[in-house]
Order: sequence, then C-alpha cells, then structure tokens
Amino acid sequence: MVKPIPDAGPLAAVIFDFDGVVLDSEPQHQEAFRRLFEKHGVAFSETPDDFTGIPARDNIRRVYRKAGIPLSDTQMDALNHERDTLYLAVMQETGVRTLPGAKQLLASLTSKKIPVALASSTNSAVLAKLLPLIRLQDAFDAVVGGDHVARGKPAPDIFLKAAEELGVPPRHCIVIEDANAGVQAANAAGMRVLMVRNDRIRQQKEKANRFVDSLVGVSPDFLASL
Repeated sequence: MVKPIPDAGPLAAVIFDFDGVVLDSEPQHQEAFRRLFEKHGVAFSETPDDFTGIPARDNIRRVYRKAGIPLSDTQMDALNHERDTLYLAVMQETGVRTLPGAKQLLASLTSKKIPVALASSTNSAVLAKLLPLIRLQDAFDAVVGGDHVARGKPAPDIFLKAAEELGVPPRHCIVIEDANAGVQAANAAGMRVLMVRNDRIRQQKEKANRFVDSLVGVSPDFLASL
C-alpha cells in the first residue's frame, strides 16, 4: 500500500476520473476501438488492461505502430475524431449510466463546500456532450479533458492542471481512480489516491492509498482519513 504523502494536510479538493469512476463506459470505449480498427483493417489484439485510463490518441498510435503503419499528425487527428464519434454512437446505443455512489459523493462534497474537479483522458468535447446526459454538467468546479494537456496518463499533467484550476496544492488533493495509469499519474502528481474496483482489468491496488469495491457509502470524512 502506498504510504500517505508526508505533510499531506487536510482534504482541500477531490479530483474524479470519469470513465469507470463516474460513468459506466469502459465496454463502450473498447467497442469504439474495435469498430475503428475493424473499419480500417488494422489488427487489434489489445485488452482493457492495455487501454484503460490512457488517452485514445495514445492507444491508436500504439496499435498502428504495432501494425507497422505510420501516421501523420493529420491522420492521427482524423482517427481520434472518428473514434470519439464512434464512442458517442455506442453510448447512445447502450444508454448512459453513472456508477453507484458517484452522484451521492459529489453531492456530499458540494454540501461541505469541498471543491471537485473532473480529470479525464476523454476529450473535452466528448465530456461536454456526456455530462448533461447524466445531469452533472454543473457538478464540477473544473473539467480537464485529455486534450487540455500535452501528456496523458500515466504522466501527472492532467491532475496537476486540475489542481491548478481549483487553486489547491497537489498534496492537499485526493484523486479517485479505477485505472492503473490514472493511479500512477496521481502518484506522480504527489496526490493521495482512492482506487475503485474495476473487474475488467487487473488493478495494481498496492499503488493506491485505499481500495474500495464502489463509491457507495464513501463520504468526505472517509476521503479525509486517507
């Protein structure tokens, strides 16, 4: 288990990952990738362990590199946009659902006036379309998408930017994540981490400060105890 950050101080802000923490969407992401690569005739053998928590752009580039197919920046942009479009289509087919406990925890944090941010590898334009569908468009004090930073998870950039936008020192933030890449990014940012169970991947639970089966029953006081 990761030791608490020295002189972490009181809980001042909470940063949520989106997919797998707030939104039940991991299968839809995988299906969007499958449709994209199938359409373009590119072999796709990656598993959720390989993809979860990592920006779509980085995943696309890795699959194409593995297939020995070079990509220009223009081609990469087009493929990334196409994958986002496919993902939104899949979400429309399956329905958009939040995960248990997420909305309740957000409401509790808001009632205690604890700032909250969303920091997701998903592009901000996609987040802007999904958040209203689950009635959380006004739930976060800051929303940082994968396109807002130069380096995606497991680099710490997205969490550091979220803390900056909230005006809170990183050591006073707690990140809620389900993906190994996200936990690594939070560790690198000097933040405490609560990891939520994701049965679709092999989670490295020892890298988090605490591990829970779901957000049901998780309270601000519980987060402050990390």
